[in-house]
Amino acid sequence: MKTVCIMGLGYVGLPLACLCAERGLKVYGVDIDKRKLGLIAQGKSPIEDLRLSEQLKVLKGKILTTADAAEAAGKSEIVIVCVPTPVDKGHAPDLKPLIGACESVVPGLHDGIVVVIESTIFPGTVEEIVLPILKKSGKGLYLGHCPERIDPGNRKYTVRNLPRVVGGIDKESAEKIAGFYRSIVEADIVELSSVKAAEASKPFGFLPHYPGAGVGGHCIAVDPYYLISKAKEHGFVHEFLILARKINEGMPLYTVNLLEGQLRKIGISLRNARVGILGVAYKANVDDTRESPAWEIIHILKEKGAVVEVFDPHVPQESTAASFDRLLEKVECLVLVTDHADFKAMDYNILQERGIKAIVDGRNCLDKERIKALGILYHGIGRE
Repeated sequence: MKTVCIMGLGYVGLPLACLCAERGLKVYGVDIDKRKLGLIAQGKSPIEDLRLSEQLKVLKGKILTTADAAEAAGKSEIVIVCVPTPVDKGHAPDLKPLIGACESVVPGLHDGIVVVIESTIFPGTVEEIVLPILKKSGKGLYLGHCPERIDPGNRKYTVRNLPRVVGGIDKESAEKIAGFYRSIVEADIVELSSVKAAEASKPFGFLPHYPGAGVGGHCIAVDPYYLISKAKEHGFVHEFLILARKINEGMPLYTVNLLEGQLRKIGISLRNARVGILGVAYKANVDDTRESPAWEIIHILKEKGAVVEVFDPHVPQESTAASFDRLLEKVECLVLVTDHADFKAMDYNILQERGIKAIVDGRNCLDKERIKALGILYHGIGRE
């Protein structure tokens, strides 16, 4: 039985740990969050995801949780690093979590161990940053990159059936990493020519993209800055990516300006207006709030003097109202940020009954004609 150590039990690492355990591997799950470790040990998911919750009930006790990375690595044949790679307030890549994770496993490394970085990184990270750290162990190891391919909430493509690409620091590393993923994933595993090629690849690029209140998540809102930063090191200014991020980052302010314009039509000032925010998750039907445009929209509204109330059925801990109905009792206008199924299925008549005067539909998911017929001002981003 092979033993694998998963570093980081978040949206990427936890589904992978479950898959490995289902495939009969011995799994060590490593994380610095003791609450998360405790829940997983009890067979409970720290992430709102029905599939994960069901898996963990069955796998209770089969993912050995620990905060000791070196000990777990020492008992494993494969170490997979799935820690976050965020950007700082200045949008510069923040590799501290990745560097910390790599340093933490060094004492446990042994000859022949395979180390895979799944965290999103820019070309050159494995060879220029990760490899020098792992070499401190003095052990012969195999190293490469297999970029994560998790799309939270996607029921069709999961960690189990998504095609993967791998690249290694040498041919043997690539072959060993590809062999491992072929043993657990029911999809094509493509070996690329180099680890840099794997680091440069991105998933889910061929999907329709529509105007909205902004984009969030740990990919679109973050990854471009890794490429922008690396390009600058080589004297290239990536003007296209810079412009794309500038436009997307400007959407929360544009959204607030739309609401302000709607309210002005009926003689209401945004200052002291009671505004309800529908959704803080970055995408529909998940509890993931990473880089969600909702935070900036809320910040701008408060700066402009609005009284802001929030409701998200998937993120109750960030909601100021206990329910949609309670939210409507507190506000006079709405900004829909997340197209949760609950919001798309709302009873529009209740909006009229509660005196809602204006709606900005940040996802173009509501029936504008029905809303307008009720005498409520409506503006969808990208459409009137």
